[in-house]
Amino acid sequence: MWKEILKNHAHDSIGCCCSDKVHREIVARFELAEDMADNLIRFYMRKIADNMPQSDADKLVLFNLMPWPREEVINTTVRLRASQFNLRDDRGQPVPYFIRHAREIDPGLIDRQIVHYGNYDPFMEFDIQINQIVPSMGYRTLYIEANQPGNVIAAKSDAEGYWKMLSGKLRSMRMVLCNW
Repeated sequence: MWKEILKNHAHDSIGCCCSDKVHREIVARFELAEDMADNLIRFYMRKIADNMPQSDADKLVLFNLMPWPREEVINTTVRLRASQFNLRDDRGQPVPYFIRHAREIDPGLIDRQIVHYGNYDPFMEFDIQINQIVPSMGYRTLYIEANQPGNVIAAKSDAEGYWKMLSGKLRSMRMVLCNW
């Protein structure tokens, strides 16, 4: 990864005094380095989530890669075999959330054997919004309890859902959903 970035360190690459062909090569090297970094980040986020202590509940892990704590409105998707669920934090406290959209999904997309044997509970996919504070350079784990009534926030009449954007724009936050 660093070698690709270092290839763009030449004096003509930095000063942008190259031909169009060379500029395209420079952009390609930066894109390759960025893809490598993104894949490495995703790999280690998955490793962190996979090596957490085992629990009966599914986990929703929120990562903050910034050097300051962040309170953000987070949009994510929860997929499970239940018509309702509850979110709890690491202290066991219920976490309020807003359901933007809920839909039943084809169980064949999850596992073809489920469809073959029939008599299955439907899989549901919930697009939700949650407001959480995630520590700097860290993560927060929320536990998903299926078939439990959750602390669902009723929809408001405004178009953006329940939470307003905190700083005028919605920033990105990486999430991993682990289904064990």
